[in-house]
Amino acid sequence: VEQMATHAKLYSKGIKAETTIDQLLNLANLPMTANSKTVGWMGNFHSMAIKTVIRNLLSKYGYLSIEMQQAIADDMKSENRDDLIAENANSTAINLDDANFEDVTDGT
Repeated sequence: VEQMATHAKLYSKGIKAETTIDQLLNLANLPMTANSKTVGWMGNFHSMAIKTVIRNLLSKYGYLSIEMQQAIADDMKSENRDDLIAENANSTAINLDDANFEDVTDGT
């Protein structure tokens, strides 16, 4: 919660210069209201904090590039890997009926 309050103080243009981190922490102690109509850190601290945490996690661990989004979408297609192998694999059959082999048994 302190990290979110510090983040809000540093990066939010909607927070006035005289607003302190302690005031933001007091907002965090208020009960969370899911149907709040107010916006911004001062009006709805919890929603803004959740949005910021998700955004920060996505920017660090998420696949945000168009290429990665396309790769994930392609990977999630319904095509099965075994079907792709069956369609594209070498289909030449090898007959081993006349192959010479030696039976190897353990000599102990």
